[in-house]
Amino acid sequence: MKQRFINWRGLMFVLLYFFIILYTLTFPSSVSWFIFYSFSFVLLVAFFSSRLKIYFKNIQWVVTEDNRLDLSFTLYRRWHLLFLLSSFELILTDQQGKQIFQTVYPDLFLKNRSEFRALSQHMTRGHYEQLTVQTRGLGLFGLFRHRFTHSLSVDFAIYPKKAPQERILNLLSEQAIRLTDLDSLSHAFEVKELRAYQPRDAIGSIDWKSSLKREQWMIKEYDREDHLSISLYFVGFSSSQFEDLLSLAYSLDQYLSAYSKNDLHLLGSFNGQTDKRSQPYDYLTIQPSEDDQRLLKLLGPLDTFKTTILIIAPRNMSFPDTIKNTPNLFILDERQLDSLKGGSED
Repeated sequence: MKQRFINWRGLMFVLLYFFIILYTLTFPSSVSWFIFYSFSFVLLVAFFSSRLKIYFKNIQWVVTEDNRLDLSFTLYRRWHLLFLLSSFELILTDQQGKQIFQTVYPDLFLKNRSEFRALSQHMTRGHYEQLTVQTRGLGLFGLFRHRFTHSLSVDFAIYPKKAPQERILNLLSEQAIRLTDLDSLSHAFEVKELRAYQPRDAIGSIDWKSSLKREQWMIKEYDREDHLSISLYFVGFSSSQFEDLLSLAYSLDQYLSAYSKNDLHLLGSFNGQTDKRSQPYDYLTIQPSEDDQRLLKLLGPLDTFKTTILIIAPRNMSFPDTIKNTPNLFILDERQLDSLKGGSED
């Protein structure tokens, strides 16, 4: 239940105004009428000073590399009217109603505009299309309260936190997952033929070691094999460290996609339904799922022929032995999170 506070100052002023009216009607005189009109004027000014409409312009936002929000805008009054609020507070909330930022403006009185900046604000994961600005304050003499709500149209996305590349490399090295060397990651070559150099061959293709031994330019021709692809699975079973595990999956996905083509599979709750998605923007909406059997069914049979499979899942997610014993398959859980944080687990 919303708690309401009594404005004792305003209540006392209204009672005083009531007695002035009563006195003026009982003892009419030029002095009593002057006092009555003066108090009436003060009340009107105090009332209209709190009933102001605020406008916003120059709305700008930047999402930093660590997924924090820098937001700025200008709030002003039309026709160069002045702010006459004795106190002014601004509250910024997201589209779920969660408070992001709160500040008090002590120097807004008798100004017609002010610059607002909220730097390095932590935001929850998701896509944002609007933010809500609430302004609260007191009019002149603190008699009437001011409340105003405005929606800011924005368009930005907050993805899971991305771990530094060196920590990803450290994690892969600890787990003996050979993904750091590009040749071992995506290329495997066997010598098909060693032959003499021909005019059509490029100079860069000359094998100098063989050429020195044979005292003539030699060319090595390679028979290229198909490379192993990477399949990344995030199993979003309910866990207290769901966001950290999702950050691990996102960091691996970003690192691997920079060097090779990998298949992404996000398993979790989407719009209240346990499902599997495969697009990068699905990182924004995936939520934990309680249905472990449905998640295992979506995981399906895993083919590791010419494929390395990485599964990120919480420790409380039970996998059958057929999955655990699959070659070229690695399961990462909360025990690997310390590698991303720069620590090590005992």
